[in-house]
Amino acid sequence: MLKKITSFLSLVLTLFLLMGCSQKEKLFLLNWGEYISQDVVEKFEREYNCNLIISLADSNEAFYSKVKGGTTVYDLVIPSDYMIEKMYTKNLIQEIDFTRLSNFTSIEDTYHPDCVKILNKMDDFMTSNYNTKISNYCVPYFWASWCFMYNKKLNGLEEAINKAYNEGNIWKIMYESDAVPSGTRIGQYDGVRYSYTSVMNYLGLDINEENDDNLDLAKKAFANRRFSVWGTDQMKKSVSTNNLDLCWCWTGDYLDVYYTDLGEGDKTPEDLSYGCFIPDDTITFVDSLVITKNARHVDLAYKFIDFMLDPENAYINASEVGYCTPVKKAFDMIIDPENNIEGFTPSYLDEINNYGVSMRYWKQSYIDCYNGDKAKNGKVLSLMSQEYIKKLNNLCNNARV
Repeated sequence: MLKKITSFLSLVLTLFLLMGCSQKEKLFLLNWGEYISQDVVEKFEREYNCNLIISLADSNEAFYSKVKGGTTVYDLVIPSDYMIEKMYTKNLIQEIDFTRLSNFTSIEDTYHPDCVKILNKMDDFMTSNYNTKISNYCVPYFWASWCFMYNKKLNGLEEAINKAYNEGNIWKIMYESDAVPSGTRIGQYDGVRYSYTSVMNYLGLDINEENDDNLDLAKKAFANRRFSVWGTDQMKKSVSTNNLDLCWCWTGDYLDVYYTDLGEGDKTPEDLSYGCFIPDDTITFVDSLVITKNARHVDLAYKFIDFMLDPENAYINASEVGYCTPVKKAFDMIIDPENNIEGFTPSYLDEINNYGVSMRYWKQSYIDCYNGDKAKNGKVLSLMSQEYIKKLNNLCNNARV
């Protein structure tokens, strides 16, 4: 009898807990993969007694399709530059009410100066076309640039990269076989805007211009260079494991494997078999939080945005993701660990970050990748017409054959 009573009470308790969980408010976030700290997720859920439901997409175009399709109503999405512009034109996002964000004062005071420069370029595109600012519809989440990730152990490759740079066209290493050692395995990024940007930079042409003559030139450049692989995020691991020698990728992807490998044992940067080179004409971008037009949990969406603008949370999030925090106070703490905000002592981050990486390596990587002229002077992608995107798809499909 006691056993039956105990079983009954257990059943009641289980149902009670399930009911309690089901009553928690849910916030639906569409994000990139490996792009948020689990510590931050759990902290937000505890603080607001909610469940953060995260779905993933691997491209801006996939973000658009998922939001436009409406199968799932996402409250928040984290697209990049030109896709925010497209979502605005399709009436898929709503304007941000910045008075609801206690951790926001002004763009200049809240965000890192180089992030502000990228935002200003994005605003210029929007203002010229739609007489509004993109910064009215988004809040930066991470920002970064693109780089060449390369195999330092391949004899002559590092020297070839420096030689091409000094000769005035670093992009030769992607498109001219005699610019790199024989047998160099090269990966092209499998995203039409990014692969097209690389070939336009090689040709010295505008990355945002819609011009059929440029397409013909790009076709010839692709035809002269067969890539070992057309890939995405996996290329970073291929280079780090000596299965690829060179690729054009997100700087944050490079830092992701860099931090992971440094966190294993007592390795130093000199022990790693790969490095990165950021070209002067790199792409820079800001991935931003936007609230969808049909969001069902708007109040909680604002709480999440404000939560991520808190320097403490931004700092912890950046410690686990290889991209750069836009929150100026958090960035300053990384560059100068003594520059802590009042009331926040990053105890377990004093000497290592969430990857287990020494603070000095984390700080130096931020200085090398995010604190220089290349980061703030990079190019920004603007919205292209759907007709031209179709042409780019055809261009790249033919180049893959």
